[in-house]
Amino acid sequence: PQSPLKPQSPLKPQSPLKPQSLLKPQSPLKPQSPLKPQSPLKPQSPLKPQSLLRPQSPSLDPQGPLITMDE
Repeated sequence: PQSPLKPQSPLKPQSPLKPQSLLKPQSPLKPQSPLKPQSPLKPQSPLKPQSLLRPQSPSLDPQGPLITMDE
């Protein structure tokens, strides 16, 4: 009759618990990584090009040569 214990083998069906691995689908949350695309905001750095406007100040230098005319 001990052999009937073998039916306990049905416990193996517990293995279905592995389906919990389905929780892994949560990994899809990683798609949130798309937030990284926000980094594209860095392109705002192009504002630095405004510094190029400063080069205009050198244009004042050319006026300096005008002083030489005084000489």
